[in-house]
Formats: sequence, structure tokens, C-alpha cells
Amino acid sequence: MEMSLQQRWARFAEEDLGTFVTCSALFTAFQTGKELHAIKDKLLPTGQRVALAMRRTGPKVPLLVCSAAVGIAGMKLSIAAVSHYRQDFSRDNVLVALPVCGALLNVHRGSRAMAKGALGLAALGYGADYVFSIYHRLKFEDAMRQHEEEQALLSYQASTRFEQ
Repeated sequence: MEMSLQQRWARFAEEDLGTFVTCSALFTAFQTGKELHAIKDKLLPTGQRVALAMRRTGPKVPLLVCSAAVGIAGMKLSIAAVSHYRQDFSRDNVLVALPVCGALLNVHRGSRAMAKGALGLAALGYGADYVFSIYHRLKFEDAMRQHEEEQALLSYQASTRFEQ
């Protein structure tokens, strides 16, 4: 079933717009912080230093917004491609998409930055996956233990009922 243009925009507004705005705001705030830290004249009042950092960040914002859009689109496309190829959706798709996103976010900075971005997001993704898999395994084992205790209690109650 083909989606209409209105349905696609509605889906974009519901799912992707929040991610896009958040990434753009984070990138802009990070760049402003870098510019603020790079100001050599520490004797200026803080307000003037912030204004100067914002003035220096202003021309870079469109590039930051575009890189966020390209990175998010690349991540979505790679997840869709792997899901279509495998006919399912699993966490492996996201783990593949994170390095792609890291590379695409740094397209404007060159191949070395693309490689560093891909490695950074891959490490973040696999690290988070490892931590969450341990957490979910512990929760699963706890649930299994509780289920076994409940079953043992029910069988004990059933056996004591017949002995009386």
C-alpha cells in the first residue's frame, strides 16, 4: 500500500521531527560551547563572550542542521534497507545504522572525521547494546526465579492440602 504525501508528512512530524530538532539543537549548543571556550579574551564579561560565541556560531548553523538531516535520513534508510533485505526488524539493524549515521553526520568535515564519527557511534551503540542486554538478562532471570518460586509455593500448598 502506497502512502500518500500527507501521510508521509504526518509520519515525519510524529516520528522524525523531534529527533531532527533535538539533534540540531544539541549540535548548535555544542558548537556554541566550543566557540565560547575558544574565545581568548577571558576579561570580557560573560554576556559579551556568549554574544560573540553566538555570532560566530550563527553562520555554521545551516551546515549543522543539514548534517543532522543527512545523518538521520541515512540512519533511517540503512535501517529500512537492512529490514527489507532481512524481512524483519531487529536491534542489529540499529547497530548497523549507527556507524552510518556517524559517518553521514561528518560528511562536511572530510573522510577522517567520517571514520572517527562512525567508530564513535559504533562504540556507543555496541556499548549501550551490551549494557542493555545484561540488564534485560538480569530482569529475565529474576522473572524466571520468581515464576519458579510461585510454582514451588503452589505445588507445596497443593500437597499440604491433601495431607490434612
